[in-house]
Amino acid sequence: MSRWNRATFGLWALVIIVAATLSSWWLMGDFTETDPATADYLYRPPRITGAQERAIGILSIVALAVAIGLFVWMWRREHPRSEWAFLIGVWSIAGIGAAFVERGVTAGVVGANIGGGLLLFLSPIAVVGLLVTSAWLLVRLRQRDELTMPVKRSSEGSDSVQEPS
Repeated sequence: MSRWNRATFGLWALVIIVAATLSSWWLMGDFTETDPATADYLYRPPRITGAQERAIGILSIVALAVAIGLFVWMWRREHPRSEWAFLIGVWSIAGIGAAFVERGVTAGVVGANIGGGLLLFLSPIAVVGLLVTSAWLLVRLRQRDELTMPVKRSSEGSDSVQEPS
């Protein structure tokens, strides 16, 4: 994969991760159970209007659809290793989890926000799992030297390293 294509590929991967996070945050909606004026908060939610929240959600869904389309097109054209897709999926799931945690800890409740506290307590475990998985995948990709050697797919579905010409 050429340097320019690698940078473009990475940019669209980043757009997928961020857009998946923001669109899931918007689709989950507010978890507040009571009147926000009298609710108790573990952390107060960001001060944005309903229109701003809707704009973030709609724009992130459009960006996600466009990014996935361009990413798949580039994937079919450049044939990178499948570990990259898995890594992008892991980071996207982590972003969706972060959106869920943000909605949970900023929910307005009556009394204590026990669910938000549990989310804060368990989130570091998920973060460590994400970091270990990401590090393992990056080491695996480095060992194969796939950052500089494009992969040619055969008709049988197996991958082989294409020698530079």
